[in-house]
Amino acid sequence: MCLALVEIAEAVRDRQPTFLATETWLDVPFSVTAPSRTQELFSQAAAIPSILQQIDMLPEIFSFENELDLRESIRSLLEVLKRLSTWEISSGLATTRTPSSVHDLTLGNFNMSHVSSNATCFPSISVANGLTHGWAFRIVCLLEIQNILLRFPNFPGIHDQLAVDLNDDDIQAEADRLVLLICSSMSYLLQDQMKLFGPVSTLFPAQIAYVWFKTDEARYQSGINFVKGVVTQLVQKGLQSAPLLVFGEDLH
Repeated sequence: MCLALVEIAEAVRDRQPTFLATETWLDVPFSVTAPSRTQELFSQAAAIPSILQQIDMLPEIFSFENELDLRESIRSLLEVLKRLSTWEISSGLATTRTPSSVHDLTLGNFNMSHVSSNATCFPSISVANGLTHGWAFRIVCLLEIQNILLRFPNFPGIHDQLAVDLNDDDIQAEADRLVLLICSSMSYLLQDQMKLFGPVSTLFPAQIAYVWFKTDEARYQSGINFVKGVVTQLVQKGLQSAPLLVFGEDLH
């Protein structure tokens, strides 16, 4: 698993900037050698922790004095969303197959050497790792936009700014689509032949899926149960810290 993705995932959990967002790490290493697809991913995602920190610094009560900061936070989140979407499309790895619901997914084949027919498959573990983390990073951005809308409901400028790109229904639909892609990838990552690399790769995406499902427990109870099943499998595979890493942290 790419250590840079681990670092960014930790920075997102802590809502603190990462050194990977500095020019030294974003530009200098690739001035001679072109970045790989995974390196391109963490270059795009490295900005997210700093944005989360900026959002945390906003006053609890909106005032027109902090309107520019609020608008900038939204603009930054939308920009990261666009870049991550572009990264997936340009990589040629984008998947168009999305399960219709978590009910379509099964846990039964997680300990087998093959994946179930309703699972998302990938050409390699590195591709699976990159895509699932890319989907998780996009859900983080959508969660933050949703939280801003809830936090500042009386600021019409936010809704005007978002109207061009996405609205409340768009946030719900896109996050639902991405979280189902993550869940449908678990069977592939938890195959026995993936050794420890596959299970470790599930931790951050599973956590983000769980956070999204917890935004509406009544609606997403089957999703919550699905992630709990994944964590049970992770523990059985030797990752005793999985419950803490998936359930014990929160993004907001």
